[in-house]
Amino acid sequence: WYGNNNDGDELTIYVPVGSDLHYTAVNADVTATGIQNAVDIEVVNGNVILENSGSHIEVESVNGDIALNNVKGKLDVETVNGDVEAVHSGKDGVSFVAVNGDLRLSTSSPDVAVETVNGGIDLTLEKIDSLSVTTVNGATNARLHLNENGRLKASSVGGKLRFSFQPKVSAQFDIETHA
Repeated sequence: WYGNNNDGDELTIYVPVGSDLHYTAVNADVTATGIQNAVDIEVVNGNVILENSGSHIEVESVNGDIALNNVKGKLDVETVNGDVEAVHSGKDGVSFVAVNGDLRLSTSSPDVAVETVNGGIDLTLEKIDSLSVTTVNGATNARLHLNENGRLKASSVGGKLRFSFQPKVSAQFDIETHA
């Protein structure tokens, strides 16, 4: 209890594979692996690592990075101060919000929404029906295949927007700028 362990305590919790996980932590990192149902993690002052999980995932962090590897299903991620990196598969919608931090996302979801205030956005996307990108002050780089009748909506106040369409796309573009 009063030892010289400056790293703090480590708590390991095992749950059945079919369980939902709802976890809240303050001043702690959270690592979860193999949760096949709903995952809801809220962390203040800590990092989140989630792997090989999902049917519906919600992760919120204040002052910490979020790493999601091989996650599936509906995905809602928010951070105030921290970077987010995610590798996602599935057809459910994904949503990411970062106030101060970079977003790096690779997904097969056809419905993607990302938003930053101060941070870059890097997207590797497959066949997109709907993509919404909003940034105030950060560069966006997105590689995507836009489906027929797909929709891309992007807004930036002070950041560059770059979209690389694979393969070539036949589309109508309405572009508006303000100086």
